[in-house]
Amino acid sequence: MGHFLHGVDVVNDWAGKASSYLIVVMLGLLLLEIIVRYFLNVSLAWTHEISVFLFISYVFMAGGYNLLHKRHITMDLIYQRFPAKVRFAVEVAVFLCILVFCGLLLWMSIDHWWGSVQVRQTTISNWGPPVYPVKTMMPLGFLLFLLQGLANFIRTVAAFLGKAELLPIEEKEAQTLG
Repeated sequence: MGHFLHGVDVVNDWAGKASSYLIVVMLGLLLLEIIVRYFLNVSLAWTHEISVFLFISYVFMAGGYNLLHKRHITMDLIYQRFPAKVRFAVEVAVFLCILVFCGLLLWMSIDHWWGSVQVRQTTISNWGPPVYPVKTMMPLGFLLFLLQGLANFIRTVAAFLGKAELLPIEEKEAQTLG
């Protein structure tokens, strides 16, 4: 079980860090578009679409990373005051929401992606790049988010049962230090 949890963490950590570089590329493309448009009076149709594609990829690939590093919005002031059993119940409820929500979105996005692949969907612009490679990010992102939610849930159950061997390395070190 520890190998699965570690594997999910590594994949989501890598995906989140790799996708963060897409923002730099996106900003470079938008800067190029601005410079070319205002100084050379030429419009580059492809820069805007590529920027949108990169942003879509960034958003979907960063979800699991944010869940891994607990960067989503939480109500810690209230949550930390709850007894351990109530916090555990809240974590179970959150996992069930993630399971239903991401499971449904994963299923729907696979169907949406596959339809796009079958017709070899392109954008309606003059450039007309294919859309289906970018639509791959939707099911992949939902899958990574769902797997990270499952890993976090397994760790929550392990912590509740006192099995520290399944905790992330950072939390194991914090337990031995504190």
